[in-house]
Amino acid sequence: MYAEVVVNLLNRKLDRVFHYSIPSALEKRLREGMQVLVPFGPQTVDGYVVGLTETAEVEKTRDVLEIVEEEPVFSREMLALARWMSKTYLCTMVDALHVVMPPGLKLRSKKFLSLNNPDADLKNKIFAKIMTGADTELKDKVAAVLELLSVRGKAEIKSLEQQYGKKPVEYLARILKENGWGEVNTRFAAKARKKKVKQVMLPENERDDIEELIHNLALKAPKQAEVLKILASDSPVTLPELKEMGCSPTAVHALQEKGLIKIEEIEDIRDPFQECRPVEYEPPKQLTSEQAEVLADISCSIERGTSDVFLLHGATGSGKTEVYLQAIDKALIMGKQAIFLVPEIALTPQMVQRVRGRFGEKVAVLHSALSLGERFDQWRQIKEGAVQVVVGARSAVFAPVPKLGLIIVDEEHESTYKQEENPKYHAREVAIYRSRMAGCPVILGSATPSVESYYLAREGKYKLKTMPNRIGNRPMPEVHIVDLRREMEQGNRSIFSSRLQEEIAAVLQKKEQIILFLNRRGYSTFVVCRDCGFVVKCRYCNISLTYHAHGEKMICHYCGYKAKVPQVCPVCRSKHIRYFGLGTQRVEDEIKKLFPQARVLRMDVDTTSRKGAHEKILTDFAAGKADILIGTQMIAKGLDFPKVTLVGVISADTSLNLPDFRAAERTFQLLTQVAGRAGRAGAPGKVIVQTYAPAHYSVRTAQKHDFPGFYGIEIETRREMEYPPFSRLLRIVISGFDENKVIRAAHILAENVQAQLRGVEERLEQPLLGPAPAPLTKLRNKYRWQLCIKAKNRKVFGPLVDSALYKSGLREQFNDLKFNVEIDPQSLL
Repeated sequence: MYAEVVVNLLNRKLDRVFHYSIPSALEKRLREGMQVLVPFGPQTVDGYVVGLTETAEVEKTRDVLEIVEEEPVFSREMLALARWMSKTYLCTMVDALHVVMPPGLKLRSKKFLSLNNPDADLKNKIFAKIMTGADTELKDKVAAVLELLSVRGKAEIKSLEQQYGKKPVEYLARILKENGWGEVNTRFAAKARKKKVKQVMLPENERDDIEELIHNLALKAPKQAEVLKILASDSPVTLPELKEMGCSPTAVHALQEKGLIKIEEIEDIRDPFQECRPVEYEPPKQLTSEQAEVLADISCSIERGTSDVFLLHGATGSGKTEVYLQAIDKALIMGKQAIFLVPEIALTPQMVQRVRGRFGEKVAVLHSALSLGERFDQWRQIKEGAVQVVVGARSAVFAPVPKLGLIIVDEEHESTYKQEENPKYHAREVAIYRSRMAGCPVILGSATPSVESYYLAREGKYKLKTMPNRIGNRPMPEVHIVDLRREMEQGNRSIFSSRLQEEIAAVLQKKEQIILFLNRRGYSTFVVCRDCGFVVKCRYCNISLTYHAHGEKMICHYCGYKAKVPQVCPVCRSKHIRYFGLGTQRVEDEIKKLFPQARVLRMDVDTTSRKGAHEKILTDFAAGKADILIGTQMIAKGLDFPKVTLVGVISADTSLNLPDFRAAERTFQLLTQVAGRAGRAGAPGKVIVQTYAPAHYSVRTAQKHDFPGFYGIEIETRREMEYPPFSRLLRIVISGFDENKVIRAAHILAENVQAQLRGVEERLEQPLLGPAPAPLTKLRNKYRWQLCIKAKNRKVFGPLVDSALYKSGLREQFNDLKFNVEIDPQSLL
């Protein structure tokens, strides 16, 4: 029997299965999906067993060295999912496995240099060898490393190199290995481990006499008696808990020595809900006729175990979440589990509260804001079936639920469901594929479905369900468009139109709440010279730097480069340097000047960088501790604040002017979603949208909450331009430090692609766009060019990339450039 192993080396040439013999000692233990150590060339590497076979593709095979974990890391289903992702998203199998595998189980390796027998004789032999073969400066450093090894026996190579330099360490390692005096060993360890804690309890034979024991100790050893009192009323108790109660470690140790207490080590599950406020049970709500009809169809699919895809197009405030919760309940009654995806970490706390309010301790949460240990423990609880509902952001789609009965993708249109690093998967697509594997339905929910999903529903590929009315037939908020050009003509230079200022004042007077939305963070968009027009840009990205009032600095929001604000223009030496545009910090400052009595919270990437910051801001606002919430796109969707009656969109043009074919769609979605935060309870809502493009169809249709109207115009534009859903897209970005090389490689690649496209059947009219400079032409000091390839079926992309980029030798010819390949990109910037 042979193990088929994918080695954990990120090299496309090694993206295949290698066969290893299974030694007799491991024969009964080794299973598919396990993490193992194997020899690979001169080194030991970790890898993953993706299959077992009776035959090997080579005559001579080497043995599997060691099993890392006794339990398989991947189920058969997850291995199949990784294979599909590798093929679909054109990534390596090991990349796909890494995103599927449990958090914290990816091994990190450490190399150690050791002496075989660190005695004085060996040290003298090595020292004599060093003295004959190296220059004086090197000899001194090598001798120092040897001295350290002779004391310790071994040391980590990385720390030795940091202390003494790479050359002396390599020189000594070579001498030791050549003469058999020492060796280099690699140790592997997972980043996350089970957390252990010591638990203190009374032995069974001491329980009956405990009162007498406490009485006898009270005078002689009162601290010991106090420990026994606690254990008598609440046993077992962990050592840290006893310490918090003021118990002395000495007293605990003395009791253990006397045999009066028992201490044992147990696992301490890291609970991400530990610091959350307690949740009260929220019973199921009475459904409207629209909700009941949708739930009935979904329930039938859950019962039958069919992999139907439901596109739930429901207005903001129509009660989609209640449909989700009752559908989950249906799956749980049948002994199944559910995955509930939300697009933003910011939405997770509020959604988790609602789900826990319905299902209590049956809920797990998975997202990147948790600590590695918390994610590791949540993952294991999910796998063991200890929880029935998983709520989380994009990566929660890989939750290892044993009996999957339902997947929900809330706000399915959101671009955050697309991963930007390899493998560049889309969680919506992965959810649909998992549903087919498990035989369960998927609900894609949104008030503003993606054009692609709505098209597939209209074509009959998805089941379209609509809920056009808000709960209680509450009216949709009135949306008023303010033309900022007219405001300028009337002499209003403020970032707030006269209408918006009036409405803010009125709402504050009524003690209601306001959301002000701006799709940008920072204080001001950029710093510009009013005399010569010079704009301060990032030296590495060729992007304008954003001014941040806190700390008086300018920051590049792509690479993080920071610079001081210049006092004079570096080009013309003018002192007329000013801030142009606006950001969340400036909106906050301006609103405080206009309405000093208002209590203001700001929610953007800057204010939510700390753990728990999302939840605190949202909790405070929900509790009425602030009158105005200012934020970026993380407040635009999914949040439910009953007291919010006014939403102000500071500038609707930010997303509209991006060089991306999805710009109009994103603008419509953002305006509709943020408008949906207003008037969700009894009081009617109002929305003020400020824009320089009041006549644009995305703004006009958003004003009327008219998704069909927007879709009708947008779908015809896409059809004419052969953009998705009428094609699939492949984007290749070439980047590097040498601009001429980047341009040359882009043109050669384009020629290779053209040659491959000639053989493709059902070609589109214009299948190749580019090569051209990417909209972000320089990022992190690298120049960027791109090609976009359109095809009717994305199956052509795999062979095309393989031939045009790899088999052509282009990748090797330009090995110092990066070729970033992405299927169906959500952004073309």
